[in-house]
Amino acid sequence: MNRTPLIAGLALVACFSAATLPVQAATDPAKTVHTADPDSHDYSVGDKAPDKYSRKDAALANWQSHGLKAPEKESQWVEFGGKYVLVQTTNSVILDIVAKKK
Repeated sequence: MNRTPLIAGLALVACFSAATLPVQAATDPAKTVHTADPDSHDYSVGDKAPDKYSRKDAALANWQSHGLKAPEKESQWVEFGGKYVLVQTTNSVILDIVAKKK
């Protein structure tokens, strides 16, 4: 029995499997926020959120009861796009995104 086709086939399958890993990691839905606003935009960590989320009145006062970590200095947790988002109050940059627990 000639093993060359078998080895070549397994090598090809391994290449395709490894090539899809970065694509899957880049599209992690838990670390993105989608808005239903007229602009309908996807936001990720590092993006600038709309300014309304950096105002004090948007902050989650009870972030501990949702199991969220303490906000960093000059940041606050907000509800945004159906998720909890840690936003810097100075420039509206998204620092973290956490899915709501069901």
